[in-house]
Amino acid sequence: MRFTDLEKWLCDHGWRLDRIRGSHFHFKHTQSGQRVTIAVHGREIEPGAVRRFLSDLERTTDSGGKRA
Repeated sequence: MRFTDLEKWLCDHGWRLDRIRGSHFHFKHTQSGQRVTIAVHGREIEPGAVRRFLSDLERTTDSGGKRA
């Protein structure tokens, strides 16, 4: 998956880029305040990284915005 596609999806679903530190892009949801971090190394995001991101997103959503 290309990072630009994931970034567009996030922005379309209420997320905004909060900060970048090195290769880590930190996004924050505009309503819930939950945060996710995506490591970007090149244009493509590895499938395992996308799975981890989705797992983190699911965990933070289930726990009301706090990491479990």
